[in-house]
Amino acid sequence: MKEKLGIPYMGSKRKLASEILSKIVQRHENITDFYDLFGGGGSISFTAIRDYRFNVHYNELNKHIYSLVEYLKNNKELEPKFYEWVTREEFFNQVGKSNTDADWYSGFVGTCWSFGNNSEKGYLYGTEIENIKHIMHDIIVNCKSKSLKEFNKIYKLEIPESIFLINNINERRLSLQKELSKIYQLTKRVDLDKIGARKNIIVDNLGKLENLEKVQNLQNLQNLQTYNASYKDITILGNNPIIYCDIPYKGTGEYKEGGFNHEEFYQWFANLDYPCYLSEYDAPFEKIETFKHRSSLSATNNKKKVFESIYWNGKGEINNYKLF
Repeated sequence: MKEKLGIPYMGSKRKLASEILSKIVQRHENITDFYDLFGGGGSISFTAIRDYRFNVHYNELNKHIYSLVEYLKNNKELEPKFYEWVTREEFFNQVGKSNTDADWYSGFVGTCWSFGNNSEKGYLYGTEIENIKHIMHDIIVNCKSKSLKEFNKIYKLEIPESIFLINNINERRLSLQKELSKIYQLTKRVDLDKIGARKNIIVDNLGKLENLEKVQNLQNLQNLQTYNASYKDITILGNNPIIYCDIPYKGTGEYKEGGFNHEEFYQWFANLDYPCYLSEYDAPFEKIETFKHRSSLSATNNKKKVFESIYWNGKGEINNYKLF
């Protein structure tokens, strides 16, 4: 099974990207260009770059996220700043930046250091576990013997310093995670459950970094065309373009009220000259597929099953028959 791709971001299509693309692409022949006009965490664009040969265009109005995608596209490795601990104060300094002042770092902090991958919900860690998560971060990233001793003392454990012999940060994280998970399975200790031993998520920010590394390692990522504009301002090019829109879902509280005009979008969608698809829970257009999955819009209940669908504006050629 191919890896799921994308920056951790609210409403991400990481789980559905391959299925959505397959459903759309099989309906059209000789696609030259694919436009992802509400790119968000880039799952659709990154999966398209990996799995198909057409030109991929990513657009995101949020400059924080756009700048992070640009960084991943133009740099072969994550710089050391990605691996530094981000304090609660620094988090709010970064996510408080205006769209004009946004940069890749504010985009990184707002996604990888936020609760539920949503900067509106606040800092990643609650105050009761913030300090211990910092200690664990220092063990994994900075190989601090003092931090390991402190951690062992707090939890009455004997995690050996041989963990520092593992050269790779992610492998050290997985090693510590495996050890704590094994202890939890034997003891069912509530204190270990609270720091993620049961769910195998011990240092969430480092787990999210792995997603960025996967994106950065994509072949042909440099060929991704990127834009930071309104969907209405993107010029559609190519002989046979396809457009996909993962709009803010109507009635979803994750998005600020008044932040998106759905009726205006529907009119644009219907009048577009090219085949265009959108994802929504419900929309006044032809439905071509429905997916059932666990919601990624809930940070507290990711077991909630939801149904979302792909809708088509009726334009383009399907199986060699013109439908407009």
